[in-house]
Amino acid sequence: MSWSSVSYSKWSAGGNTTLFFRTSLEKGAWVREALGTHGLCAEQAGFIDPTIYTLAMAGGEFCLNAARSFGAYLAWDMGEENTTIIVSGWPEPVNITCLGKAPLWHVRARLPLPPISLTELEPGIIKVALPGITHLLLDDTHILPHSDIVTVHAQMRKHFGLEEEACVGLVWWEQTRAGCAITPLVYVRDTQTTVWEQACGSGSLACALGLGLDACTIRQPSGANLDVQLAQDRSWAAVSGEVLLIAEGKYWMSF
Repeated sequence: MSWSSVSYSKWSAGGNTTLFFRTSLEKGAWVREALGTHGLCAEQAGFIDPTIYTLAMAGGEFCLNAARSFGAYLAWDMGEENTTIIVSGWPEPVNITCLGKAPLWHVRARLPLPPISLTELEPGIIKVALPGITHLLLDDTHILPHSDIVTVHAQMRKHFGLEEEACVGLVWWEQTRAGCAITPLVYVRDTQTTVWEQACGSGSLACALGLGLDACTIRQPSGANLDVQLAQDRSWAAVSGEVLLIAEGKYWMSF
């Protein structure tokens, strides 16, 4: 048996945990193992190159919370509190502003919005097709699954013709005084992961868009809040909240 290691850092954006790797290794099964409970136990993974300000998620999807975490990474590693990054799945650069110091920052991502398709598929189900990820918003007439979430998600993707999508989120929502609360179940095709996420930035954005909320606070399953602001003409959106650096080190894998 031979061993190899890669450097990593682990981040939590309101509870949504992301592993960042700086490596030239091929993406593969080792990424899913690193995400698992016998690895580093996270919800998603991305590959970063701080020298050119790029983040590529392991599944090629768009992840708004990972983008905010990458902004915190740049503030921590390079002292850059205001910067612009390129992220997988999103067609234009994303502006990041960070306030704070290690290990905790308040991070705002401001992103230009292309035309977003909103479609009511069935009563209480709205499809919000963002670049790099498609969300289905489900109101409180739709019951949360309590078992076999992989099968439930696969059935929903098949039913609505989303089997070829890189990433699909099922986002159950309920109204609150400030905005709404969400419970997101997210599938990433290339990593073959289906996860109850503790926070979802793109799901929060989708909720604001789908429900027509110009400025709102979205409560996450972790109990954290994300603040969403939309331009009146829907030309841009901003999502902000806390990002925490959890750990850094080396991840060892056997071949």
